[in-house]
Amino acid sequence: MSSIEQPSILNNNGAIVTIGIRVNTDRCAIVMPFVTDDVVLDELTFCNDLVITAQTHILTSLTAVMSVQSYVSFIAAEGMIDGRIPYRVDYAPTDHPGLLTGPPVPSQVSGLVIWYEDPRDVVAGHKLRVAKNFIPGLPSANVTGNIIDSALVDTLQALADNSQNGYETNAGSGKWYRCLAAPRPRTPGTSCKRTTGQLGRDVVYTQKRRLIPRD
Repeated sequence: MSSIEQPSILNNNGAIVTIGIRVNTDRCAIVMPFVTDDVVLDELTFCNDLVITAQTHILTSLTAVMSVQSYVSFIAAEGMIDGRIPYRVDYAPTDHPGLLTGPPVPSQVSGLVIWYEDPRDVVAGHKLRVAKNFIPGLPSANVTGNIIDSALVDTLQALADNSQNGYETNAGSGKWYRCLAAPRPRTPGTSCKRTTGQLGRDVVYTQKRRLIPRD
């Protein structure tokens, strides 16, 4: 677990990326809020840059823990405030399939990565908050009981570490950092809470209502 001290960034420079995944015939989604210190991006290029960055960096970790019977179906991004042009890329089943052989575990069963709220941002008298992402599509051959294969856990840990430490933007003038959550309401000028102390869990988890209805 390697954590940097993320810079303090406003939601004006934040966007939410959604990564669609198909597990057999079930549709799932991973939603992650990011903020950037890249000053080159504007309203037209902002969300586009996050989608391309996610495609370049995050898909490598995701497909490395997914069954070949699963695939990434799209990546989309929208700004944390109004006025950002959203962006989306759709993929064919053969574009970004899982890389591991064998059928996946049931769609509601997944790996888990977590990020803890940076103690610098914890409001006095409030509990430290935790951000979570459930990772579907794990191959059943790599799960024994409820224990995930150590190689997959290492990849989940790398996803947690790299997202917290930041991915270089596609524009190349800054980084995208995984923050705790998108502030609500969408009021411009709101500070985004930072993350630290991230972990990839070594057991499987489930989440109710995570599945989108079948086609």
